[in-house]
Amino acid sequence: MRGCLGLIVLSLVMGVTAWFVLPTALDAAATASVSGAGFNGTNTSVRIEASPAQALSLHADALAIHSTNATFHELQMAAVDVTLRDIGLLDRTFASIDGTLTDVHYQQPGGWTFQASEVTVSGARVSARLDIRLSPADVRAVASSVGQASLGAAPSQVVLSPPDRISLTLGSQTIAGRLSMDSQGGLDLVPGTRAGSSIALLRPTAGLPLKLRSFEITAGGLDVIATIDLRSLG
Repeated sequence: MRGCLGLIVLSLVMGVTAWFVLPTALDAAATASVSGAGFNGTNTSVRIEASPAQALSLHADALAIHSTNATFHELQMAAVDVTLRDIGLLDRTFASIDGTLTDVHYQQPGGWTFQASEVTVSGARVSARLDIRLSPADVRAVASSVGQASLGAAPSQVVLSPPDRISLTLGSQTIAGRLSMDSQGGLDLVPGTRAGSSIALLRPTAGLPLKLRSFEITAGGLDVIATIDLRSLG
C-alpha cells in the first residue's frame, strides 16, 4: 500500500513539474532552435504552446516569435510577428506559418537593394504565400538602387500607372516601359523602346528562393504575391 501511495505521489510531483517547469525549459529550447536556424534580433520573445506530453518529446502546437531589428539570412526586418505551427524543435521543422514582417530589406547579389513596407506570410511551409506591399517610397528606393547598379544613375522620378506601366526619369531622359514577370519567377522592368533589355527589379536567389505569382499597381504603390518553399532556408 505504501509503495502504491509513493508511486501516486511521485506521479503527481512529476505532473506538477511538467506543467510548471517544462514550458519555461521549452521556451528556452525554442529560442535556441530559432537562433540556430539563423534568426537574430533585439527584444526577441519566443513563446511555445504545448501540452506536457508534447513538451517531453520536444514538439509543440505553436511557436510565436516577436522581435525587432531582426535578421534572417540576407533579410533585414524592423519588426517580426509570426507564428509557426506543428513544431518539431530538435529538427527545426514546422507545418505552417502566419504573420507579418515590417520594413523588410533584402540585399540582392547584383548589388542593389529590394525593400517592402510590409510582407504578410501565410500557409504551408512547403509553399508559403507572401503578400509583399511596396509603398511609393519603396518603389522609388528600389528603382533608385536598380538604376544606379544597372543604368549608372539613380532616377530622379519614378511613376507607376495601372495596370503595369512604369517610367523612370534620369536627367533629361525618360525610360518608359512596363512591369513583367519572367519565366524564372522574377519581376522585371521592360523598357518600351529597348526590347530585350529588361531590368531586374526582384529575382529569386539562393538566399531568397521565392517565385512571383502576380502583381498589381495600386494607389498605395505596388502589391506583389509570391510563394516560397521555406524548407530551403534551413
